[in-house]
Amino acid sequence: AKQGHLNVLYLYDSGAGARKIQHFEATLFKNEQLALAMKPFRCLKLDVAKDPVARERYGSKLPRFITFNAKGQQVSEVALRGYKASARPVLGVLVKTAKGHGEMPLTTFVKLYRTFLNDLDKLEDRKGTFAQKMARAEAKGSASKLKKLAKEESRIARDEQDLLARERELLKAVKASTPVAANGRRMVAQKR
Repeated sequence: AKQGHLNVLYLYDSGAGARKIQHFEATLFKNEQLALAMKPFRCLKLDVAKDPVARERYGSKLPRFITFNAKGQQVSEVALRGYKASARPVLGVLVKTAKGHGEMPLTTFVKLYRTFLNDLDKLEDRKGTFAQKMARAEAKGSASKLKKLAKEESRIARDEQDLLARERELLKAVKASTPVAANGRRMVAQKR
């Protein structure tokens, strides 16, 4: 809260069984919309089995997601009883909590960031194709082909910088909690 970040607290009970929890988390957090919607949030995970007060308070109402605004005030919460991995209710509390936080609504950010990821995939494909062309040209020793490929390489590098600048703007607009590197190298958390 001191840094003005949104927070989400994920409560679970390890007594439910490691396998059950792993399956729940793997299924829930694999949801791309949910993963993107969490970018403006600092995420914390707490095992109530290790905290008697929390265990008494929440008991069977787990797993539970509790969201806090940038001032540290609780905004909303949702329980996914029985460890049923449904992203929709969690997305709902995230959207509610993020309302008015950044310059861009969270749902808009998710859509635009998905487009960014698609464009990033296309750029990675272009880079792979370029590497193959370069290897063939170097093997043949074709100076004219290498000169032509140097121009293509600079276009790809320029497109990559433009793409990373677009990502920085998206993250800034939604006030993402993840630090944004000036060179853009850290920002892409995961590729699909």
